[in-house]
Amino acid sequence: MLPPTKRLNYFDHQFLRVDDFDAEQAYHLGMRRAHNSMLHTPGVAWGLVLGTGTGGTPLSVSAGFALDGDGREIVLPADTVVPVP
Repeated sequence: MLPPTKRLNYFDHQFLRVDDFDAEQAYHLGMRRAHNSMLHTPGVAWGLVLGTGTGGTPLSVSAGFALDGDGREIVLPADTVVPVP
């Protein structure tokens, strides 16, 4: 279940406060996540390919994009090497 969204109504000469900007961002984030979770399947959209690095111990992950089950976007902007203990 998605949380209720609050959309702000602006008018001329309105004095805006930090809470107003936070509410505006929360509205857009909530709508985007609702769109993602209701209209798209969770999973990897592109990239995020796992591979072994040199020596076989570090793990490499290629740049990519995915959606989780709650509609949150997961972005890895560059290839990354993750050391495995």
